[in-house]
Amino acid sequence: MKKTPTRIVAFMLSVMMLAALLPAGMLAWSVSASGSSDFVYVDAINGVDTNTGLSASKAVKTLEKAVELLDDGSDDTMATIYLVGDYLHSISNIAGSSQVVFLNNTRHLCITSADSANRSTLNVAMDAPLGAKKERYYAGAPGFIIQGDMTWDGLDVVLGPDKTVGLTFPVDYKVTGLTFDGVEGTYTYTHAIDTPYYDTFTYSWDSETASVVATPVGSQPYKSIDTLRFLTNAYFEITETATVVKDSSVDPAKDPANQWKTAVGPNGIYMHPAGTNIIRSGVFALIAPYNYSSLSNPKDEDVVILIGGNASIASIRGPYLLRAGVTPVITYILEDLNNGEPNAFTDIFGTGFAKAVALTEPFSAATVNIVVAGTNVTFNSEQLAAATAPGKGTFNVFFDGAGTYKSSLLRNGFYSFHLKGGETATVNPNDLVADGKADVGYAALGVEDGSSFTFSEVLASAKTLKVTSNDSGAWSSKLIPVIHTSQDTILDYLTLDASCASYGSLSYNADTDTVYFISNDCTVNYAAGTTIDSITLPATSGYYGVGTRYTLSSALVGTVLSDGRVFIGWKDSEGTFYQAGDTVILPGLFNVYTAQWGWSSLSNTDVVYLDAIDGLENNNGLTPATAVNTLEKAISLLNGRGKITAGYVYLVKDYSHTVTGSSGGNFTSFPYTRHIILTSYATGKKSLTVDVAAT
Repeated sequence: MKKTPTRIVAFMLSVMMLAALLPAGMLAWSVSASGSSDFVYVDAINGVDTNTGLSASKAVKTLEKAVELLDDGSDDTMATIYLVGDYLHSISNIAGSSQVVFLNNTRHLCITSADSANRSTLNVAMDAPLGAKKERYYAGAPGFIIQGDMTWDGLDVVLGPDKTVGLTFPVDYKVTGLTFDGVEGTYTYTHAIDTPYYDTFTYSWDSETASVVATPVGSQPYKSIDTLRFLTNAYFEITETATVVKDSSVDPAKDPANQWKTAVGPNGIYMHPAGTNIIRSGVFALIAPYNYSSLSNPKDEDVVILIGGNASIASIRGPYLLRAGVTPVITYILEDLNNGEPNAFTDIFGTGFAKAVALTEPFSAATVNIVVAGTNVTFNSEQLAAATAPGKGTFNVFFDGAGTYKSSLLRNGFYSFHLKGGETATVNPNDLVADGKADVGYAALGVEDGSSFTFSEVLASAKTLKVTSNDSGAWSSKLIPVIHTSQDTILDYLTLDASCASYGSLSYNADTDTVYFISNDCTVNYAAGTTIDSITLPATSGYYGVGTRYTLSSALVGTVLSDGRVFIGWKDSEGTFYQAGDTVILPGLFNVYTAQWGWSSLSNTDVVYLDAIDGLENNNGLTPATAVNTLEKAISLLNGRGKITAGYVYLVKDYSHTVTGSSGGNFTSFPYTRHIILTSYATGKKSLTVDVAAT
């Protein structure tokens, strides 16, 4: 493995913390030590599916068997599939659909070559049932779905049609005007629907049956894929050491009766991503979020698309048609490409997707963040006449790293403009107001600690300023320079963003021609919680500023009280639970974290939030905002995670639960297979009412 998700996450979080794009820890995959459930060898030729898969000599035969073995392991770590030699993966698994699923994995899998010196080729042969056998081309299909978390590393992936699946006649097709020597009359032969289609048939007369016989010539043509729709919905990564191409070979078949759709020529891979996507290799014709399939497209979850390394993308586009009612945050991160070519964002506002529709303002409900993380990034020239629209999202540009900012990348239509990663940009404020229009964008500016603006001219329009800490998590000093300017009236035009207004204030120093952010001091303290034991609490020291990131102490991990309870984590004054080692944003001047004690170690403990009023059955229960609405659902989620430690159900509001007695007079609730702890969320106790209904 050349790169792991954990390594990538370090970069991702530096972007996300500035824009508050994703909840902390969303991508915190860990790669566990190799063991019986962490890797499997697959050998399509010599493998046997009854093998253990723990070595090349004990390889299993199929990817499906490898997935089965690995899904028996821990689902919060990444497992590796080592391919011994090349592998052909044939898929046709969604009945009556033009879409196929690559693998049905629930665990994060990395597929790579067993021998790095002799790279394996993973050939994926697709037969989408809908139309696959009856059409010469099926434009835009099949849809190729990456169902679970997946990494491709150190191998060559070829995506193409299943050439063993032949074309068939889509209708009853008649061949007329047939004549035969020695046979009187003119005859017709009908090729029945769904019978094999060939380019050429020879027709002869069968005297015994007194009928025409059709004999195929050559081989039965296969379906060629025109455009391949590549759909993701979780975590997907292509490392620099992998290659991904589409098999664009065209079967030589011709269609004399024009029974099948035709195309000028095969297109490439159109990627429509959801979830988190790290694309550092592969040849794609297009990457753009798009509501192509209900099985995989942006919902309300955030979407991340990182492009760099050896990737070859003909067109990168902003989102166009998304699912109705969803408001995702979509973040593009553009790094430099290894070949020295510009990493070109060819349609930043999605206007090219709209085609004939005249676009002058944002048309999607998504918030789009474009992060320039390389020095050789270009944008197309399209601009918008307005940066906001009722009920729509905004476009925001970030320059991350020294040398990434270029004035040529400014466009009317960007709502906000951010500097981070140590970038210091000289900007003419007049470039942020064009043609005297009130709403061309740049209503908000953002500065990360360590980055700064230099204004070459006077700022004459009001701006909101957002100041954030850098990757270290703490303010570098109490006085943080954010804007250099000789304009002594600059503060008349700046207002701190609400997200950081409680963290400090702005001040202008005429001697240094600098606007400073003065951070508020704050304290961090730990409390022992509900115990009579004497607990040595973690010491806190150093400079803390409101709004900075702080890592909660792990000093009490493993501590056992006299009553047998063990340390399981911390709660803040708002009642939010955190595990030791979690990173928090210090919200106020006084921050107290109280130790929590339970009957099981929380090293693998899960928490599900329950809210009977505002929760939803299909939520994941991982936060109060995504709480489930029934105790049965909460327990089923905790049971399904397969841990041997306790699971916690936090009651966000009071809850009433009804149990029904059997005919024998006994009362039962519902099955649960692990230790369940029910407790209250936040301050104040919640009530759990159990209603008994006898039968």
